Formats: sequence, structure tokens, C-alpha cells
Amino acid sequence: MEKQGKTGKHELLNYQCPNCGSSSIRFDIEAQGLLCGHCGYTKQLIPESDEVKEHPLHLEGALMQRSEGLEMEVKVFHCKSCGSETSHPEDQVKLTCAFCGSENVNKTATETRVIKPTGLIPFKITKKLAISAYKNWLGKGLFTPNKLKERARIKNIRGVYLPFWTFDAFTHSKWTAQSGYYYYETESYTDSQGNRQTRQVQKVRWVPSSGTFDHFFDDVSVLASHGLSNSMVSQILPYQVEEANNFDNNYLMGWETELYQKDIKEGYRLADKIMDERLYQLCSGEVPGDTHRFLRVDTHKEGLTFKHMLYPVWVAAYTYKEKVFQFILNGQTGKVSGKKPKAAWKIILAILGGIILGAGIYYLIQTGQ
Repeated sequence: MEKQGKTGKHELLNYQCPNCGSSSIRFDIEAQGLLCGHCGYTKQLIPESDEVKEHPLHLEGALMQRSEGLEMEVKVFHCKSCGSETSHPEDQVKLTCAFCGSENVNKTATETRVIKPTGLIPFKITKKLAISAYKNWLGKGLFTPNKLKERARIKNIRGVYLPFWTFDAFTHSKWTAQSGYYYYETESYTDSQGNRQTRQVQKVRWVPSSGTFDHFFDDVSVLASHGLSNSMVSQILPYQVEEANNFDNNYLMGWETELYQKDIKEGYRLADKIMDERLYQLCSGEVPGDTHRFLRVDTHKEGLTFKHMLYPVWVAAYTYKEKVFQFILNGQTGKVSGKKPKAAWKIILAILGGIILGAGIYYLIQTGQ
């Protein structure tokens, strides 16, 4: 049965197995349902059939005023080492941070008010598969130490739901640029033997150009956590958002969930930058000619909507020669990312090889071979 208590408007749920009363019930990846680790009781989870809904994003005044029904209160544990914030059971005192492996975590929780997730993507990759992918990843890399796979000591590998903001927008862009068209002129010169020669020299004719470009952005995802770096997480994107389910606490049973630390305002600022950079690339492809310069893009965005989503990730902190490194894996697709130590001697050999190769090419050019 479920024991329920209230703190303000939020119901705090403490799940127990309806068969044996044990609190060891959790969401099982292979079963895609609840499983009791004590008696084996299972309960299938049937996702709601309606779509994960978007919420309008109001840019006038305060960005996204809190709306009734979008908020909830949760218990938060703050890691002093890396700054990540995760939700945990109230009675769990000693915690190990999933992001940095540190046990330097507050023993008490603080009441934090957050916007409730709109939807989530359940874990699809099991812990066994995640460990296998981690070991395989360790053995790859041009500059990876030869004995990294043998000597790396994994502290722990843990499944965590990461918070994301996703944004949709209709955009209308006006662009201006100078289009360049190549043409060639014949030029005379004296070669190294003192003989007069001719060659074709490329020139550019510049003319003004302009145009418009319409585009729809669907689910631009922005990491709302400080526990992992954007550069690492960007390498395991994208998630298949079309497979997301409506938010259901049952999927979080037995799993850690990090709370967002970047609010909607900061999330949209990052998403806005992502959209502008993408639009610059797209408009660049619209400019006629062989090349272009001085491209300027002015964009109007409308129909802005957002979702607060939870995405699954496996996180491992491992040590090599007393230094801590991170490995992460997309809990839906299995895509991996991480940091590795580098073997200095391999880097030196690569540099020397490049110098020797460059010297050889230069020699061949100078001798005319």
C-alpha cells in the first residue's frame, strides 16, 4: 500500500509492496514495471495514452510566471563537492553523489519548490549493459593509456534521472549578406628557373543579397543540472523525445532524480542561443553564390512552449592514479561520453610523427618530386 503525507499542497508518497509490505519495491528496466526485490511482486506500468503536453512560455514581464498545477514541493540533498542537487528518501542519511562519487553530502534536506515534470523517458538500458559499455569505452582512444582498462577503479555506476527543459518555437528570419561569385583572371609570373609562365588566379565579385527563412524548432533540449557538464551531456544527445511518457512517480521508484538548478529563464536563454546559432547555419545555406560574407540574421520567435522533462542517464565516477574521472551513458539509447586520462608518451610520439611527416612533405615540394 502507499502511505501518504502532506507538506503544503504536495503529497509525499512512501511506496510499500502490496504483497509483503516491504519498501524494496522499484521500477525494473527489463520488466518496464514495478518489481519488489523481497518477494518478486510485479506490477505492469501502462503509460497514459495522451501526449506529453507543452506549456506556453510567456516572455512578457517575468519569464514564465508559476502556474497553478505546475508546482510541487520536494526534499533536496545538496552535494558540497560538485554542487548537484538530487531528491532522495527523507530517511536516507548517508548519500553518495552519483555525479562525482563524493560522500560529502548534507545529511538534512531543505524544502524546495519546483515546477513539476511534464514527462519522462524511462530507463531502457540495464545496469549490466551500462557496465559492459563502460568497460568497452575504457579500452578505446588513440591517446588512452594501455593499462587504463585494467587499472581504472570504478567507484560506482548509478542510474539518475536528469532534468531538462525542452522548447518549441516558430521562427521567421530575415537575412542580409554579400554573395561572392568566383571568376578567374590570367596572370603572368616568373618561375624558379627564370622562365615566364601564366596561371589562372581566382577572384571574387561581391554583390548584396537578402532573403527570409521560416523554421520550426521542436524539443530543443537544455540540461537544467549543474552535476554534469554541458559538453559531456551534449555528446549523449539526442534523446528520442517522442517515446516520452507523461510524468508518473512510479518510474522514479528506486532511482535518484536530480532537481533542476537552472530555472526556465536561464534554460530559455541557452535554448535561444542554440536556436540562433542553428538559424545562422541554415540561413548561411540560403545565401546564393560560391561564398559569402557579412551575414546578418534577425529573427522573430513566436508560439513559444516548454516542457520540464526527466531523461535517464547512467553515471560512473572512476579513479586512475588517484585522479577522478567521469563516464556517462544515455539510459535510453546507450550513447556514451566521458573523460579519460591521456598517455603523455603517445601524445609526444604523435607530435614527433607529425613533425617528421611535415618535414618530408616540405622536402618533396622543394625538390619538385
